[in-house]
Amino acid sequence: MILKIRTSIAFTLAVVSLIIWTPVAILGGWVLPEKGAFYVATLWGRWVTFLVKHIVGIRYKVVGKANIPATPCVVLSKHQSMLDIFVLLMVFSPQAWVFKRELLRIPFFGWALAATKPIAIDRSAGRQAMSMLIEQGKRKLAAGFWVVLYPEGTRTKPGEKGTYKNGGVMLAKAAGVPILPVALNTGLFWEKGKGPINTGEVEIVISPLIMPNEEIRLITQQVEASIEENTAQITRQHPYYLAMLQQKKEHNKS
Repeated sequence: MILKIRTSIAFTLAVVSLIIWTPVAILGGWVLPEKGAFYVATLWGRWVTFLVKHIVGIRYKVVGKANIPATPCVVLSKHQSMLDIFVLLMVFSPQAWVFKRELLRIPFFGWALAATKPIAIDRSAGRQAMSMLIEQGKRKLAAGFWVVLYPEGTRTKPGEKGTYKNGGVMLAKAAGVPILPVALNTGLFWEKGKGPINTGEVEIVISPLIMPNEEIRLITQQVEASIEENTAQITRQHPYYLAMLQQKKEHNKS
């Protein structure tokens, strides 16, 4: 009950501030240079992270900071919840997100997101979408932005794995930059369709760089192995995950 009350307070503050801040973000997107527009637009995201930490009670810690290179590269991350967007914003900045174009149509959120000039992809475009990703991704990397992708393409529940796609690997290979694999366990704290379900500390694990020197298929396998291994390590023995398994077991019995 207390978590629901905290979540309601944080959600209300986040929505009200988004409505107020969106015109500022849009204006920044019109008049400021690309990086300046990004920082102005994402002030709201940093505010949300503050609310999540201090009102909801979900913190985060980063393991493997020494693996982050001085020069931006392609970041390929596990994707378990909406919270991923906000915590990774605090780790990699400035960054360019790769999103499906439909998200830009969401009132206020999509409009503010557009001000950051993300890489908006039309997934129905097939090969053309991949060409757009590589072309825009190379430009963002050259401009000093981290390019963040979720290779599974959608959110997965804790303990589950999606099919790893090779778009991010193809971008890294075309741009001649390394890949930084990222594992996380946000799904233990924030569930799709429900929002916050637990308080505590999210773990983000950053692996050593993977150089795109092999075949695309082999590099994709390396990325998958790195992300899944680290995700399992911070998930499988976590009390929240064990509680989820127990609840699932009891539900199946009933």
